[in-house]
Amino acid sequence: MGHSDCRGPRHAYTTMMRYPDGLEVDEGPYCQCVDTPQPASKWNPDDPKALTWQHYERAHWTVQYRFCTDKFPKKLKVCSPGERAAVMQTETTGWHIHMAQARCRCHNNLFQLQNWRREGDLWKYYYNCEKPTCQEREGLCARITVLKNKKEENKYDVQEVEFFCACSEGMMCSAKVLQHDKDELKKTNAGFIEKRCESIRQTGKEKNR
Repeated sequence: MGHSDCRGPRHAYTTMMRYPDGLEVDEGPYCQCVDTPQPASKWNPDDPKALTWQHYERAHWTVQYRFCTDKFPKKLKVCSPGERAAVMQTETTGWHIHMAQARCRCHNNLFQLQNWRREGDLWKYYYNCEKPTCQEREGLCARITVLKNKKEENKYDVQEVEFFCACSEGMMCSAKVLQHDKDELKKTNAGFIEKRCESIRQTGKEKNR
């Protein structure tokens, strides 16, 4: 079964995941490149057609969005410290991830997701080149801003997720709204949830993934 054409040159045609044990997983393709040959879905950290970033929950996972054309050519300037590097976005009604802005490139070609938020009918994802390591093993790592769903009693709609730091090895920063978070929101009537680094509960081969 063939895939539909990509909506435009800014759209990623696939997402790849890379794990510490060397396993690479191609989650696409989502679409077929138009007016250009379909690039090979092969991991390449230095490919100008890719945006490579550290997974926001588990730092030992690496993600790569792959595009039909160059997005980070060598002539693009290297980001200054703290500078916004790139913005990705997709419609809230479906996953059609695409490049909104490529402002500069990270010197090591590894981007860090700082936050994402809902803006109208879009989810926007903001990337820098650096993210500090959390100073405490179970330190505050993220804030999730929510709105109470008016139709469903026990539902909260995420508006923004902001990451403060990267958890240390063996720890993760969950970006999910869990039941105990909902219980706390009901008690406090707050508009946000604070997340702390927590242990990655895995066994066997999953320790590498």
